[in-house]
Amino acid sequence: MRDWADLHGEVFVVTGPVFKSELPTMGPSGVSVPAYYYKVVVDLRPPGFEGIGFILPNGSANQSIGRHAVSIDSVEAFTGIDFFPVVADSVEEEIEGDILAEHWGL
Repeated sequence: MRDWADLHGEVFVVTGPVFKSELPTMGPSGVSVPAYYYKVVVDLRPPGFEGIGFILPNGSANQSIGRHAVSIDSVEAFTGIDFFPVVADSVEEEIEGDILAEHWGL
């Protein structure tokens, strides 16, 4: 993410757990342990807008992050979260629908 921020000047990053029903818990306080995490990254600097998402299994990170790259639409479907509800539909479609792998160096 830092490399992309350096490359593009700035990016917006949203990260969080994916909570599904009947999560396993750990410890005496019963903290829920999600099976997955998501990450959504958006570059809103001209000349165009680009977005990329990731659905990452909770565990050891022994693979390239590019292997987990998906569209933001896919992350929204998986999590049930609309990440950009106030963004104009035309911009939302541009950043959420497809991944421009070259933009992200993948």
